[in-house]
Amino acid sequence: MTSVCLKISQTFVGDLKATLTSPNGTPVVLFDRPGYTGTGFGCSGDNIDVTFVPGTGTEMENVCNPGVPTISGIFNAFNGANLNALNDGSSPNGNWILNVSDNALGDIGTITSATLNFGTNGVFNPNTAGAGTHTLTYTASNCAGCGATTNQTVVVNALPSATISGTAAFCTGGSTTLTSGSATGNLWAPGGATTQSISVSTAGSYTVTVTNGNSCSATSAATTVAENPLPATPTITASGATTFCDPGSVDLTSSSANGNLWSPGAATTQTITASASGSYSVTVTDGNGCTSSASVATVVTEEICIGVNESAVANSLNIFPNPASESLNIEFRSDVATYLQVKMMNSAGQVVYSDIQNSFIGNYKNNFSLNGFAAGNYMVQVTTDSGVVNKKVMIK
Repeated sequence: MTSVCLKISQTFVGDLKATLTSPNGTPVVLFDRPGYTGTGFGCSGDNIDVTFVPGTGTEMENVCNPGVPTISGIFNAFNGANLNALNDGSSPNGNWILNVSDNALGDIGTITSATLNFGTNGVFNPNTAGAGTHTLTYTASNCAGCGATTNQTVVVNALPSATISGTAAFCTGGSTTLTSGSATGNLWAPGGATTQSISVSTAGSYTVTVTNGNSCSATSAATTVAENPLPATPTITASGATTFCDPGSVDLTSSSANGNLWSPGAATTQTITASASGSYSVTVTDGNGCTSSASVATVVTEEICIGVNESAVANSLNIFPNPASESLNIEFRSDVATYLQVKMMNSAGQVVYSDIQNSFIGNYKNNFSLNGFAAGNYMVQVTTDSGVVNKKVMIK
């Protein structure tokens, strides 16, 4: 309700009281015995021509002018009441009751006209109007149709945009980064950080409030961050012995059917064939991109083994010291003339020392320096007419 226009033809208006009641039963006293101070009489003039508007402070109780009508103008309701009490959000449709009574019962009057005016009551809703510059026009008029108009310019500032980007999950022991769509004016919750990006290592719901240069604020939709567990640490199962002769191999199988990454080699299958010496391990990455701890390493050893036909030479073969560091002694005896080849090979099968005699009999003694030999496992091979003997030697 924006106003109530009321015209009353009445002698001695100081005895009148007027109450307006809405369809839902809310009453507002418009005036009560204007000019009455508690003793004596109220305003003795005739007739009323007034307009009541929302607000407080300007009442007609002390108005009593010469002439007719004796009270006219624009006023607020009686004794601090406010027409806004009738703007309670309920529908204005229905029966409105205007009750005008003469407390002295000595005069007779007539309600010449009564008009109730409804509208927006001058309420400006910036959310409905939207960002920009708006001109508000307010017009007030009395029951005689006389009025005045005023304009007011209102600027509605746009709200900032508040958004969050980033991966909404992290693996146990790790973190993820959330980034605000605004470079400045950020306030994160929880935590209270004011940077554009934050590192998140705790699962939960995160929002960012952005405040722009006009002190307008907007809060983003919540981003729920989850913590994904790491996959179980895989185990390795070997298909057979992990120490074998060259050429040879062993199959190594991960306990996980998927997501495997072997080291060395970077194979991604569940099973690999290891044909070279080394320390083999495997990690598993799941569908969330989380990677397990590495398995316990499986050590594979490939040895140089050549078929052996033991002989008398084998029984007398003596290689010392073993392990060796500076020099190596090779000794044995043959009681019959024989072809002889003495050679030493590294773990790659390369011959690093060789001695060949087409006919040898007696005691064989050979001492040679190990200067320049790399540390590792070597094989000494003695070949005679009666067979081949292999002895493993370690150089440190």
